[in-house]
Amino acid sequence: MTKLNGTHFSLHRQIGKFLYPYYKGGLEFREETALADYFSKPSPYYDSLSYSFTGLEPEAELMDNMERMFTDKVPDKSLFFNESNSAHHLTYFLVKETARRMDGGSKLLVINFDQHMDYGTPFGRFFCGSWGCRVCAAGCDYMVVGSNRRITSFKAEESSGRAYDMTQLADCIKERHGDCAKIYVTVDMDVLENPATPRRTNWNPGHIDFPTLERLIGSLPADRITAADITGFPPVDTNKDRETLTALEPYIADIRKTAEILCNLMGIAPYL
Repeated sequence: MTKLNGTHFSLHRQIGKFLYPYYKGGLEFREETALADYFSKPSPYYDSLSYSFTGLEPEAELMDNMERMFTDKVPDKSLFFNESNSAHHLTYFLVKETARRMDGGSKLLVINFDQHMDYGTPFGRFFCGSWGCRVCAAGCDYMVVGSNRRITSFKAEESSGRAYDMTQLADCIKERHGDCAKIYVTVDMDVLENPATPRRTNWNPGHIDFPTLERLIGSLPADRITAADITGFPPVDTNKDRETLTALEPYIADIRKTAEILCNLMGIAPYL
């Protein structure tokens, strides 16, 4: 297969003959960016389900360093892949850079298709479950689609969210976020239902099927989408035989199809 037109962020290094912690199948990407020196966790299932910063500096200083690292690395109409949704907070830095590049006074809406809210509290630690409130603190609007089988909309200037039915995506964007000039889309693959084993991602599965996800993403206003990412490649048990990886192929196919949908919305070629 030709390379997907996007940047893939890896969080681990290959060690000897062991399987890589996340399965990519036959997918190849336009660019591979290693973040093992920035975010760390010994293995996909180790202790905390969230990745933490690598470094001894205070969290705020580490976040500033990450923001500088992403400066000018998020061009318009670009797609990114984050191998683990336990590091979904990487999206925050992509969003901050997207917002920085926008015209002064323009606001960005971040739409997160996710089984979880990822909103957290403004004064809590920065991790995969709290980056949404940081997005709002940065002056962006934030919307979660799929968590609790509903849509939850957060305005940058408001302290609480507003719930919508899953059928009201277009209405929510128009009524609540009509003042947002551009949209950043992030898709956590745990938003999808997963009735079989092995697990689709590190986290428990969601409640919607792929055709529903495809319809929801496809209904977004294409002319306003400026960038997107996909997070949540399936984790690999290094003790398993390679033959068991065939069971993960449908999940990889869903990632590939999601990438195609997002690229088509942005008007860019899905493959090189």
